[in-house]
Amino acid sequence: MGTGFWLSDLVLCGVQGLLVLVPSKAQSGRSRLAGVLVPAGLLVLGVLLVRAANGARLLTDLATFGTPVAAGIAGYLLGWRKPWLGAVGTAALYVVAWRVGGPLGDAAGVALIALACLSGAALAGGLFGRRELAIGLVLLVCLDVILVFGTNQVADTTSTLHGIVPPAAGGHPLPALQDVTFRSATMGWLDLLAPALLGVVLVGSPRRSLAAVSVAASGLAWACLLYTTAVIPATVPVLVGLAVGYRPVRPRLRPRVA
Repeated sequence: MGTGFWLSDLVLCGVQGLLVLVPSKAQSGRSRLAGVLVPAGLLVLGVLLVRAANGARLLTDLATFGTPVAAGIAGYLLGWRKPWLGAVGTAALYVVAWRVGGPLGDAAGVALIALACLSGAALAGGLFGRRELAIGLVLLVCLDVILVFGTNQVADTTSTLHGIVPPAAGGHPLPALQDVTFRSATMGWLDLLAPALLGVVLVGSPRRSLAAVSVAASGLAWACLLYTTAVIPATVPVLVGLAVGYRPVRPRLRPRVA
């Protein structure tokens, strides 16, 4: 791994940190069990789909056409003052990711996936409570570590998805949005969705900025393991951010009436 990889990984780790900082509406959801199980369930579902017949093609097509839709509504779901700017920006990013090569095209693709993950996190915030999402993130990281270091499931899934060519339009393949790729560094969708969910968990936390920096910095440090192994679970830095920024809300005790 040379300088090029570390610069590429720096960009992706920086995006992970930024996703923690993006302002989001405070969630009102109270669904408990689903909030705990959904993050890890998405990882299991992705692995199973890729192993199924034509599953990788299905996920690739879904990412190609679904990502710009999810990214375009991010402004509405996050409560931006001018949400239509998100839709306009998404259209511009999609054209750049489609027609422009090199770092600029890669950056546009990463930005589209990041916006789509923010939309997903905003939806989760409206359905699930913060404590449940925090527990769900812990389960996600634990499962990711087990699948990456204990099996070949994630490595095979990542390799298969990365090799699928998206549908073409006008004689040119549409943007490859089935994974998060910037030059020589690659992450999965959940590696960006997880910090976006962390941002929802830390809404109102005074340590949110510190958690974001911790996610980015620990991500770079964690990547040093790539000197000894080909694949690492890139959700682990989110656990560091959760430990730094999350403080459970304790219920207020009602005063006793004599």
